[in-house]
Amino acid sequence: MRFTPNVVPVESGDYKSRNSVVYYISTRAQETDMVSKETLKDLAIEAGFDLVGFTTPPTREETVEYSLEIDERKSRGFKPRESYPWMESWRIPDETRSIVVLGFNYYQELPEEPLLDSELLIARYLTGSCPALISRLKKFHRSLEVLGIKVLSHIGPSELPLKWLAKRAGLGWIGKNSLLLTEEYGSWVIWDAVPLMEEFPPDEPKEFAGCGDCDECVRACPTSAIYEPYKLDPLRCFTYFSETLASMDGAWPIRQAREAFGRRILGCDICQDVCPHNRHVNKSCTSDVARLPLHIDASTLINLDEDTFENLYRLMLWGIPKRRVQEMLDLMHGRP
Repeated sequence: MRFTPNVVPVESGDYKSRNSVVYYISTRAQETDMVSKETLKDLAIEAGFDLVGFTTPPTREETVEYSLEIDERKSRGFKPRESYPWMESWRIPDETRSIVVLGFNYYQELPEEPLLDSELLIARYLTGSCPALISRLKKFHRSLEVLGIKVLSHIGPSELPLKWLAKRAGLGWIGKNSLLLTEEYGSWVIWDAVPLMEEFPPDEPKEFAGCGDCDECVRACPTSAIYEPYKLDPLRCFTYFSETLASMDGAWPIRQAREAFGRRILGCDICQDVCPHNRHVNKSCTSDVARLPLHIDASTLINLDEDTFENLYRLMLWGIPKRRVQEMLDLMHGRP
């Protein structure tokens, strides 16, 4: 018998309702000799994820593709230890037997209304996908806990090489812009991964049509951050400077090309907007993923006191601090 839940633990509510959910899942799970992979996929979908795949912990030899990309970036002056420390320090726990790769759609249409004089544009992933991810992970972790499945990660954005794990789990392919593309949602997917102590059959990597001869993302990047297909120079990437605390002294490529970025202030979707595969994606994300408007009044953010900004916006903006917003605002206005 395959266990197919109709409900999952809720984030809030009275004890009686939560206890009923725990009892329901526990008793249904006891009707099976073991919890199946399909069971966990059902629970992940119920928790709000759109894509779910299983893979095995990669061996050191199997991480060569990942290591080569990091080495290539370091050869161009990129210092992952200062910007993204996990890139050099990530380690899958030794007890891991399976990894569940999870993704959800964050696509939303750009507003039809033109930007007001006081407004600037932020990238789609900065409108609420971080709290949405945490909410989904909480629900999924709680369901696993009820089933007695040991999770080997915290609730929050993962420090694992997610796009490689998603590729291993058969969920997509690496595009020429270095993002993972999926058949269902293009590259508009927020990824995470949960290492488990129990072993489940892995999903096999799939053969996809891929990007073919298309190089629109390569040609569209204003700073040539995608300096050749499948290779990205973070030190030229607008999103990189938006979300890290790298010195703005190195942002000269963006200063030189700032007119090509239009009125962007945080993050950049250019290489995704021009992707032909992404043009077929028309499934808008759920409302909890789009809590902030894409058109924002940056001066309003800057004028907030630190506590208000921290409480209302920093999690939405994936941890971007207020001073970085000011630095990006100065950068795009040509101020030193």
